[in-house]
This record gives sequence, C-alpha cells and structure tokens, in this order.
Amino acid sequence: MTEHIIDGHRIGVLFSEAEIAIRVKSVAAAIAEKKPANLLVVPILKGSFVFAADLIRAMHHAGLSPEVDFMILSSYRAATHSSGQVQVLRDVTRRTMADKPFRIEAWVVLPDHMHCIW
Repeated sequence: MTEHIIDGHRIGVLFSEAEIAIRVKSVAAAIAEKKPANLLVVPILKGSFVFAADLIRAMHHAGLSPEVDFMILSSYRAATHSSGQVQVLRDVTRRTMADKPFRIEAWVVLPDHMHCIW
C-alpha cells in the first residue's frame, strides 16, 4: 500500500486515482444504462463533494444531465468526536419529494456518512 504524509499524518492509499476513475466511470455507465428520467443526485456535504463531482462529470460524459442538490448532516458540530446523534442541517428530502414524488426504501447512517436507497 502506498503511503503519504499529510500535515504530519501518515495516510495509506487503498485505491489509486486511476482505479477510482475507472470505477466512477463504470458506475456512471451503469446509471446511464437505466435511462433514468428526472435524475437527481443528492450528495451529503462536506465529505462526498469530490466523489460527487467526479460522478456527476462522468454522468454528463455518459449522456446524462442530472439535477444536483445537497444535504448537510452533522454529528460532530464543534467537537472532534461524533456525538452519535446525526443532525440534519440542510434537508432537501421534503422539498424534493414535493417536486418529484419518490419512496425512500432505506436510510443507512454510518459513523462517517449516510446512504439512502430510493
């Protein structure tokens, strides 16, 4: 595994930039194959913004034109450790459901991020 020192912290690289780019392109192609109508991408800020930008760019290259909105969640606030309680600081769900009705199948909240299955 490749390692880098960033601000005095040793960071291990699990996947190379090229490996990530290939996977992102594959995910975008799989989404494009479904030919979704009214595609909306909702990244969770701040942690997902780089991945979301790469995926949205790949979706455009695959012929899609998704809309984008953002949610902001927090379990840290001013602390350096999670409180264990996730707070929604910016919610797009209710507004989006009013514009484009959908059903949420599941929310998966993990210590460092959240997934939603629609």
